[in-house]
Amino acid sequence: SANYSRDALEAVLQYLVKDKSVNEITILAHSMGNWVTMEALRQMAIRDKGINNKIKNVMLAAPDIDVDVFRRQVASIGDKRPPFYLFVSQDDKALAVSRRVWGSNARVGAVDPDQEPYRTMFAKEKITVFDLTKEKSDDSLNHGK
Repeated sequence: SANYSRDALEAVLQYLVKDKSVNEITILAHSMGNWVTMEALRQMAIRDKGINNKIKNVMLAAPDIDVDVFRRQVASIGDKRPPFYLFVSQDDKALAVSRRVWGSNARVGAVDPDQEPYRTMFAKEKITVFDLTKEKSDDSLNHGK
């Protein structure tokens, strides 16, 4: 269950933050793992009034998260957070299926970052976006770019 994993990921991140031998944490999440990651960070930020500065980078690859949910997660995390790097591709077929299954307007990992309202949202939240749509992939679903 993603909900169970969210709590477990937060526990691991809290452990790493407290470990004096760990100087820096970078998070790389893919697909549905992005929801788990964002929820864990959201919980940490609410509890701790921000994200610990040991967490230096958060890379979100092909996030299978509804855009409106993502917007709320980012708002809940707040401004005291590490840089977020978002990897998107409009030709991601797995995210297209997820969009239909969940009945959402868009999945974050499949948006066009040059179109509104996404361009403004990413700029306002200082999220760096890499659009991989034109990149080739050996993955027939284009979900592994």
